Amino acid sequence: MQIINYNNITEQNNLLKEIKTLIKPKRLIPIIGAGFTSGAETRHGTVPNGNDLKNFLIGQLAKILGMSTEEVEDLKQGNLSAVADIYWNALEKSKEKTLSYENKLLQYMENNFSGVKTLEQYQRDFLNCNWRYIYTLNFDDAIESTIDGMEIIIPYFRQNKRRLENKYCLYKIHGDIHQFLKTNNSIIFIGCGLDEELDLLFAAELKLADKSRIINDAHKAIYYVYYDVKLAPEKDIPMLKQIKLENYGVTNVIRVKSKEELKSFCNAVYECYGEAQKIMENDELDQYNGIRFQQLDKSNYDSIRYLFYADAVRIEPKTKTITLPSFFIKRNITRELIRDFDKNGYTVQILYGNRFSGKTYCLFDIMQELFSYNTYYFPSDVALDDRVLNRLLETPNTLLLFDEGSITLAQISNCIIDYLGRLKANNVHIILVVNKSNKDFSRYYFSRQSHLAHEVKFYEVKNHFTNEDKQIMEISDFNKKIAALSLIDYQEKNSILDYIIRVEKGLLKRVDYKLNLPSINILSSQRTDELKAMIILASQGTISSQNAIDFGVDETMYNICKIAGSAVQRDYLYNIEIAETSHSGFKFVANSQYWIYRCLSKFADEESNHAYIAQAYYSIISDLINLYTLASGKMNTAFYREARPYYFLDNIQYIFSKEFSGGTIKLPNKIYEKLHPLLSDNYQFLHQEAKCKLRYSRRIDYIPEKKEQLGIAFRNIDRAYDLAERRFSPNIEYTLGHMLVTQALILTNYVLLNGYTESEKVIDTVIIYYKVFVESRYNNFLSELERDEMTDVKTFCKYLESDFDKHKYPRDIGEKASEILSKVYGMNIRLS
Repeated sequence: MQIINYNNITEQNNLLKEIKTLIKPKRLIPIIGAGFTSGAETRHGTVPNGNDLKNFLIGQLAKILGMSTEEVEDLKQGNLSAVADIYWNALEKSKEKTLSYENKLLQYMENNFSGVKTLEQYQRDFLNCNWRYIYTLNFDDAIESTIDGMEIIIPYFRQNKRRLENKYCLYKIHGDIHQFLKTNNSIIFIGCGLDEELDLLFAAELKLADKSRIINDAHKAIYYVYYDVKLAPEKDIPMLKQIKLENYGVTNVIRVKSKEELKSFCNAVYECYGEAQKIMENDELDQYNGIRFQQLDKSNYDSIRYLFYADAVRIEPKTKTITLPSFFIKRNITRELIRDFDKNGYTVQILYGNRFSGKTYCLFDIMQELFSYNTYYFPSDVALDDRVLNRLLETPNTLLLFDEGSITLAQISNCIIDYLGRLKANNVHIILVVNKSNKDFSRYYFSRQSHLAHEVKFYEVKNHFTNEDKQIMEISDFNKKIAALSLIDYQEKNSILDYIIRVEKGLLKRVDYKLNLPSINILSSQRTDELKAMIILASQGTISSQNAIDFGVDETMYNICKIAGSAVQRDYLYNIEIAETSHSGFKFVANSQYWIYRCLSKFADEESNHAYIAQAYYSIISDLINLYTLASGKMNTAFYREARPYYFLDNIQYIFSKEFSGGTIKLPNKIYEKLHPLLSDNYQFLHQEAKCKLRYSRRIDYIPEKKEQLGIAFRNIDRAYDLAERRFSPNIEYTLGHMLVTQALILTNYVLLNGYTESEKVIDTVIIYYKVFVESRYNNFLSELERDEMTDVKTFCKYLESDFDKHKYPRDIGEKASEILSKVYGMNIRLS
């Protein structure tokens, strides 16, 4: 613990430099104690300090209980919280006296805690530093009188409901302070009595000292402003008080020795805020503007690290430079996008592809080609808040490049797509990166496809290189560059991730070329929190400190950072990411998604571990349900967005696939069975479970079990369709269409299994095929089918073409069968 003497100019300057650093990104949170406002004039009295309030309660207790002078003196040795507990217990036991003494307490509070008149200027300045939050231990209304709308929290005194009913109060006692002190910002206590308020805070199992030890770095501090009018300026802070402060987790004691020094300190903090504001207005976005590039030499082995670590391509803040690996190549798809850009044909251009397809490198290629434009680039590990995004969109003549995850679907919809006219008027051009597995975005776009066709265009980034285009020979260019690193050639049959796996197997040891990937054998059935945390990281890429707390994996994440620091690290949030309502000060970031997938897939190799994995998913969804359930019992709509990555089949298969190419189906089936009781009213979950059951049935040889799985799948998709059909959503038609595709595939497998002998089911299948491939206004369902699904469709169409006897069925069924074949084959076919 450091003691900073504010009257020492050197120590003062260093302190204010630290505070300015924390104020700029709003990572410093004040907790205001009674000493800050004590003595301020109120409507009928003055604000008491903790000791004054304690003495008032003791005086009341002496009358209620008939206490002796000695008993009163003993009680004065206790702290305020102990006296308050005794006071309320005494009132409960003396019911005939309760109303009289409660009225006296109310009168005392009215006289001394409300109607606080103007605070001194230094106090007003300190409060007006635009803090993200101010927390107070006071009952008085000084803070809300100075700043409108601030959330005030009083954690230690029982609320008087009668007073709250008739007053505009912001005092809260229902756990907010616990939530706050679990978050990870720096804290400054001012006006907090060491023997009263800190005792009360830390007696509540808030574990701030533990947090201080865990988060022990230069960016995290717990400041305590020490001002004791009874302590002579030349005297040191008593050793026992120093020990007490250190035990409480305080890292920096700011010693002010007079009222004038206290005023000077508060004024200096306000000046720090003013200077930080000027800097923020100028440079908040500057670090993302005008990015430069450099490339490693062709034989620089550091390039190998880029195959495994996302953080290798971070922006170097001092020079605003991104260093590219020696094997960086141009892609055919970027040439097409730039050609369209030059024609000024589209306001928004979207690069989409699977994980490990090179979407980010495509953005870098585009940025280098369009270097003459006023360009802003936002990487995946930055999440912009609405304020900053809207400011960007109002900046004329700009090119904005958003990597995957830097803006949300809601922001794409509400800030960009809904205001295309504004963007065109300001000559703002946008290039987005979207993951191909983002079904939400697909539904959103296709529901508006006809309206957006002239303004928005998609460009698919394949997850493999090709030599198909003779102008840019991707495979040849890549292999020519990788040869200088003595790595194996990329083969046409490989995906990019296949190639990365082959490269890793060819490295003799993990420390080669500064690679230093941690062991993939870190997961254990005995440490399920680590499993849970890794699943969240695999699904989201990052976890904010607040989310880690919500999921109960905050300490687990610290441990993962310690044992696998090269693959997972703790990053502080950029100011442009911090929403006003966020408690998060930093986030945990996966530097190597590849390593996380390898860890999880390795753990999933043992089928006996599947139950632990399913339980981890169950725990995650349970946490989300608890987090987003409203007081009314209804679910906040944010739940559906947050839960989706954890039950989408493609996501689960990709995360746990041994070679990341197809994935096991047994494990997802186990996960869906575990989650079903929690999500049986969620039509999207039911749809995903139905798809899983369908795929699972294809892997089963035993016919009765195969039929059982198809039966479960059909019931799930039938219920899902029924639930979805009753929803009013702009994307619902697209969703219903996909559900019909799944229903058609389930029926196809069922009728095939029964040799097309059940006429009623054959008719049902024809009707659904007709709805999907003929009636639907979405004409891309066929192109979206997986290989097994396309095989099912072709099998059923072959049956219609060769073995279907239309004379056995109603006339309209035969006509529908002809139209289905015509649509699927792209030619006019009439069944005879």
